[in-house]
Amino acid sequence: MADALSLVYVASMYPLAIGGAQIHMHEMVKLLTRAGHTVRVVTMASRHRTDWLRITTVCADPGRNCNCKGISAYRHGFDLATMLRILPWRWSTTG
Repeated sequence: MADALSLVYVASMYPLAIGGAQIHMHEMVKLLTRAGHTVRVVTMASRHRTDWLRITTVCADPGRNCNCKGISAYRHGFDLATMLRILPWRWSTTG
């Protein structure tokens, strides 16, 4: 393909986390890859949870490269020191 693109998709969750947005993005990435484009995915979580804010912040998995059904993804995570700094009660204004 003469006009191949290099694309990065960013999402709070990506498969193996399952939901409508995750499935839609995964299908789009597969189609773009088959069309000859280079596609990378960056995500905060790849496991299914309903409390997405918690899993993408204070309970984030460690960062690592992963492969989801042939699609290259990087799961961005936080180290323990960072997770402790962003705990909700750190900003509490009460006594």
